Amino acid sequence: MTNSVDITYEGFISMFPEFADQSQFPIQTTESFIIQAQCYISPNNVGEMTGKSRELAIYLMVAHLLTLNSYILSGNKSGILLTNAN
Repeated sequence: MTNSVDITYEGFISMFPEFADQSQFPIQTTESFIIQAQCYISPNNVGEMTGKSRELAIYLMVAHLLTLNSYILSGNKSGILLTNAN
């Protein structure tokens, strides 16, 4: 096993194709959040989470950041999706 996981735009889109629409999620924005996600979750294989588990965790963080950004850009300043669910 290598010392770190390889996190790429292509790998992210392969795992989460719902973010492939470049008009809604520009490549530059996604790549920026890929870098930012690695500030929250290190790509280095240390501790209990290694390999594919670490890769998935980072990609999930990217998806989370992109989703929050999308809510904010749509006017939802709180970043929280509100529903009429009872």
